[in-house]
Amino acid sequence: MAEDEQMVAAMEAAGLIFIGPCSRTVRQAGLKDEAKRTALRVGVSVTPGIDNGTTLTLLKKHPDRAALESVVAEHEVGVSAQ
Repeated sequence: MAEDEQMVAAMEAAGLIFIGPCSRTVRQAGLKDEAKRTALRVGVSVTPGIDNGTTLTLLKKHPDRAALESVVAEHEVGVSAQ
């Protein structure tokens, strides 16, 4: 949960004390799955594990085609349909 910048920011805005990095630190650290993909692409060894966390989160939040198409349109993401 500490890697969810929006959750940490919401807790901070609500005046709750979060035991972990502040939302600014989480944002500056970036996404671990993106960093892992970059490391793999350039040949740096990484700890085995899930490297598609962003994809899994997106599919959990938008579980069907209509929901995915809606978010793609909302954010003007360029994708090719297959």
